[in-house]
Amino acid sequence: ENAVTKISIRIGTKTVDFKGKLPQNKSGQVCVYIKPLFEAMGLKYNFDSKTKNIIGTKGTTIIKLKAGDKYFYIKDKKYTYSPTPYTDSGAVYIPLEYTINKLGGKVTFDKAKNIYSADITIK
Repeated sequence: ENAVTKISIRIGTKTVDFKGKLPQNKSGQVCVYIKPLFEAMGLKYNFDSKTKNIIGTKGTTIIKLKAGDKYFYIKDKKYTYSPTPYTDSGAVYIPLEYTINKLGGKVTFDKAKNIYSADITIK
């Protein structure tokens, strides 16, 4: 796992602040710190310390996952992550593009500017 340098990630027109936890490349996928990503998408972030579940909610959308578990759920529908969410320096990382796509969004990459942009509306 190597930090992916000099890339930015935008949700709509807002650049996500990953609080110093740089995006990483794992198995050819850009993986990002989950909490700032969820918050940038308007999801309320909750970590259940008892079950170790991470839950993001907004309106009727509920996404639930756990670091180290390849399965995750959106509105109780089961999906499989690849790579599996993992923890690095206390932060849980998830695959950016796959997550956005499963939530109904689309990710584009501007190679010249090194910017990943996500077009997503969560209801």
